[in-house]
Amino acid sequence: LKRMTSNVRDVDATDIDSALAHYEHVKEMQELGIHGIFTGLEGFDNYLPAGITPGQLGVLLAYPAIGKSWMSLYLAVQAWKMGKSPLVVSLEMTEEEVRNRVYTIMGEGRWSHRKLSAGEVEPDQFKDWAEKTFKDKPQFNIISNDGIGEVTPSILRGKIDQYGPSIVFVDYLNLMSSNVRTDNEVVKMKNLSRELKLLAISEEIPIVAISSATPDDVTDMNSVPTLGQTSWSRQIAYDADWLLALGRAANSDVLEAVFRKNRNGFLGEFYVQVDFDSGRFIYKDME
Repeated sequence: LKRMTSNVRDVDATDIDSALAHYEHVKEMQELGIHGIFTGLEGFDNYLPAGITPGQLGVLLAYPAIGKSWMSLYLAVQAWKMGKSPLVVSLEMTEEEVRNRVYTIMGEGRWSHRKLSAGEVEPDQFKDWAEKTFKDKPQFNIISNDGIGEVTPSILRGKIDQYGPSIVFVDYLNLMSSNVRTDNEVVKMKNLSRELKLLAISEEIPIVAISSATPDDVTDMNSVPTLGQTSWSRQIAYDADWLLALGRAANSDVLEAVFRKNRNGFLGEFYVQVDFDSGRFIYKDME
């Protein structure tokens, strides 16, 4: 029966009572803080007025060494501070290195990322901070594949069932494998994009994925990529509910963030000043 049928949902747009009941339900969830996830970055939240909501596939797009991994972890930490439980899937860094970055961002200037990476931590001071910071807070789970094992959407579904997160971050798409094995990178990315979107919908959870940008004869690798420059396949841009492209001028500490796609709000841009060693992210007004 499953092979011959498909689950679909429908709604009658003329059923006003059903629409009002839906709006009341959404409003109630918003007031309880269980619907959308907000980041605390004024520019980001202005363009997603309902927050990052269940079923969404969000994409962070940038060229290498811009700061997209840091940005994704900042969003994860903000979700955690608001009582949500993030799951970070890192396919290019060890779980310990990701944890160092998370602690740096959580500390908001208290910790030096360089010192944490070198193990230069005063145990009693760190323990005191951790006890106060993590008290009555949800879990913050980080998993990695140590660079050797394959991670597919099917494996990710198992991790979602295991940890029950509120939001998932995948760093990054190009190192992930699709459920259907293929040697063609374009086909792989098309399959993977669709599988992650369906996973977000079926599990009713937002997924935020990092994607590399393809230069396409662009010599300025610090610029903000366009919607069509998602690496290997534009299917990623098609499936995404929102896509935030990032750029950073050489020797600059300011990230330029541009919404290239947004199904739930307006397109626009904003700036964030980042101190990567102290973990400080400061929203900068466009003016």
